[in-house]
Amino acid sequence: MQEPVTLWLTLSLQRKSLQACWNQTMKFLGKLLRPLWTFLNNARKVIVNVVFFAVLIFVFLIMIRDDDIPEYQSGAFLVVNPSGVLVEELTYIAPADRLMQRSMGTPPVPEVDFHQLISTLDYAIADPDIGGILLDLGYFWGGGLSKLQVLGDRLQSFRDTGRPVFAYGDYYSQSQYFLAAHADAVYLHPHGAVTFDGYHAYQNYFRDLLDKLHITPHIFRVGEYKSAVEPYARNAMSDEAREANQAWIDTLWREYLNGVSAQRDITPALLSGRIEDFEAAFTKANDSHAQLAMNEGLVDGLMDSDAMRQLLVAHAGEDADANSFQRIGWRDYHYAQRHHDKKRSKELPDAQIRMVIARGTIHDGDRNAGTIGADRLVRQLRAARFDDRVKAVVIRIDSPGGSAFASEKIREELARLRNAGKPVVASLSSVAASGGYWIAAGADEIYASSATLTGSIGVFGLFLNATEGFGKLGIYADGVSSTEMPYIDSNRPIDSTTERLIQRNIERIYRDFIDIVAESRGLSADEVDAIARGRVWMGADALHHGLVDGIGEFEMAIARAAELADVDDYQITRPARETRGLNAVIERLLERTLVSQLSAEGQVSPLRQRLLQQLLQDLQVLEDFSDARGVYSRCLECEPVFH
Repeated sequence: MQEPVTLWLTLSLQRKSLQACWNQTMKFLGKLLRPLWTFLNNARKVIVNVVFFAVLIFVFLIMIRDDDIPEYQSGAFLVVNPSGVLVEELTYIAPADRLMQRSMGTPPVPEVDFHQLISTLDYAIADPDIGGILLDLGYFWGGGLSKLQVLGDRLQSFRDTGRPVFAYGDYYSQSQYFLAAHADAVYLHPHGAVTFDGYHAYQNYFRDLLDKLHITPHIFRVGEYKSAVEPYARNAMSDEAREANQAWIDTLWREYLNGVSAQRDITPALLSGRIEDFEAAFTKANDSHAQLAMNEGLVDGLMDSDAMRQLLVAHAGEDADANSFQRIGWRDYHYAQRHHDKKRSKELPDAQIRMVIARGTIHDGDRNAGTIGADRLVRQLRAARFDDRVKAVVIRIDSPGGSAFASEKIREELARLRNAGKPVVASLSSVAASGGYWIAAGADEIYASSATLTGSIGVFGLFLNATEGFGKLGIYADGVSSTEMPYIDSNRPIDSTTERLIQRNIERIYRDFIDIVAESRGLSADEVDAIARGRVWMGADALHHGLVDGIGEFEMAIARAAELADVDDYQITRPARETRGLNAVIERLLERTLVSQLSAEGQVSPLRQRLLQQLLQDLQVLEDFSDARGVYSRCLECEPVFH
């Protein structure tokens, strides 16, 4: 018995000795490192204070420069040179993150605020000091056709005042040319080109890839035209999807051709879409794209940039300091006009029509602008409901859909607005399909453009199971559960009972969607089902089927909302951006940043632009399939197409 006791006492003493030694060592290291820690801590405080006061000084300099409003001479040209993709609402990236991205050389995809550009043109139409407009579209990435049509109408309104609009470019993409066609004269570099390749609805299909990775897609859907899940179940488009997609893509292309043909006397053969007609015109032009554009009526002249500068100097006058013509950039001009508006703000009426933007894929929870977060949008709508100054709401929708549950949460808040006695009018932008239309069904009235893609009333579910793939890697899942209820995980197979329950849930949600639309549109459930089942419709077809109340843009929706609210004198407002703390300070500092990262890097080639957008779309789709319930109302094939 003594040996274990002796051993225990020996170990105990050794442990205490080691503990004492450890304590002495830590005290010694503490005395040794304390001065270093004190130095680092004081240095941190100094750096923080320096940065803080630097920001304060910067803000002060900005504030004292606030009266430095951009000026321009009477007769100057407004230079409209948008950089990026045309969007209803800019994607919100925290200013601090934006600064970090730029410093790292990885700026986000550039965007142009559609409503800011529209208001700039409205200012110019009413401003006799603007002598003309130059469209410089080299950095413009394009946008939905319905948005381009609105911009084209504004350019026509400017021309109707008797002032000229010129367009100049080294190259015109399809979207760029649609705007350029609305100019009095279109000029092209002698080595440039104009492209017409139509609209396309192509997707990547992953079935063979999933098979090779031993990933099993579990797909649940209602509607033979609900093809959003086809890329995960097939290697090619189904006949039903091909029929439906070809119908709307042809209608959209006719809309485009009608728009440019109304402005330009273009040789009909060039617009036929037949490759032999293009080749004949190309041969006639001696294999020159620029000469082809000149021969076929696409442009009015071929000239280099210096010749264009001289032409503009002759119209606008010379700016000797800049060796150019008298001009003002559209962002500077908008900033100046907005400054003048602020001085007149006290004269604005108290009554408001609130315009709320719903742009992007629909998700549950909070999301920044650029994506529809149901909680954020519901907050904005609720604020309008409790604001006595807001008499009506226009919800502007540009969305292919997303989470069915999130869509219903937003529609419910629209219903509360209506029950509170505030009319709601939905204005559909380029795309308002699936979940986007689900939201619109909560409005008193719905208006769409003739180029709007809408409908796609359907529901699907998608779960990817990698049990077999994990098994190939030697990874297995096992455990216990307190019930027989299904536990869905990527490394657990889904049994037949669970599949049956999920499909029944999908069918119930589809019936709910049908009933919501039927009640909103005054149709029977059978009538809605006949035009639903995932089928996409263009604006005019949607009107024919009773899915919308009229063809018109957001101005019509605003006027109708005011009429329903019985107000004549009102201002149009939008929800305030939710920015706080340091981000709010940096936002103010960046407010007048007028030169985009894209401009600094040079033009992006059309091929690179298209490949980048396709890659981003494919990656975003995978990220967007993140609903906790796995139930979606989304139209992948009618995502906006840019050229």
